[in-house]
Amino acid sequence: MYNSLLVNSATSISQCLQKITTATGACERLFELMDIKPSISTKKGTKLDDYKVCIEYKDVVFNYPTTPDVIILSKFNLKIEPGD
Repeated sequence: MYNSLLVNSATSISQCLQKITTATGACERLFELMDIKPSISTKKGTKLDDYKVCIEYKDVVFNYPTTPDVIILSKFNLKIEPGD
C-alpha cells in the first residue's frame, strides 16, 4: 500500500522536475536572444516628435501562406490616436 503511494509521489516529482528543466532551458535561450545586439542601427532615422496622424486598422484578417486554413487574426481592429 505505502509502496504504491511512494511510487506515485516519485513519478509526480519526476514530472515536475522535467518541466522545470525544460523551462530553465527555454529561459536560457530567451536570455541569449535578448543579449544579441541588432545588426542595424537604432540611433539613425527620423524621429517623429510631433505628429498628428491617427493610424487605424479595421477588420484585418491574416493567415500565413503555408497554413491558409489557420486564421491568425480575424476581424482585428486597432486604433492609435496621436500621442498614444
